[in-house]
Amino acid sequence: METTLRQLFVKTRLWAQISACFAVILVITFLMLNSLYSELKQSKQLETQHIVETAHGIVSFYAEQVASSKMTLEEAQTEAKQVIEAMGYADDEYLFILDIQHAMVMHPIKPSLNGINSAAMKDLNGVYFIREMVSTAARFGEGSVQYMSLKHRIRHRLIKSLMQNSFLLGVG
Repeated sequence: METTLRQLFVKTRLWAQISACFAVILVITFLMLNSLYSELKQSKQLETQHIVETAHGIVSFYAEQVASSKMTLEEAQTEAKQVIEAMGYADDEYLFILDIQHAMVMHPIKPSLNGINSAAMKDLNGVYFIREMVSTAARFGEGSVQYMSLKHRIRHRLIKSLMQNSFLLGVG
């Protein structure tokens, strides 16, 4: 009887040690994955910010061309829109331009939205996300807006004011 109890005790201790090791491995794996996720998210935000700064630099260049009378305002706006429209990146990411009256100035994926007032657009949660973008750009000059897309994905849009707050550039 004593031998059976001793063997059972050894088995129990062995399984307890194996279980503890497995639990430690799971915790370490979880922490590493969480850290990796945070780094990837931060990298994506930084990439998006660089895209916005690049596009803002393009618009600034064309604004300088107008200020020095090398181009008309219409020519500069047309060329800037064409360059920004061609700046799509990643698989489904793009830049768009809105004016402060909520009208879509340039949307490369859905050109049918161009010229249309988008103030009434809501996300799946009923949030007027275009209004929020314009409001954020007007108040802070730049910022981030989060909304639920039609594909049931949370979208983060980085926005920045252009041309004395007449327009805003969005990316995400």
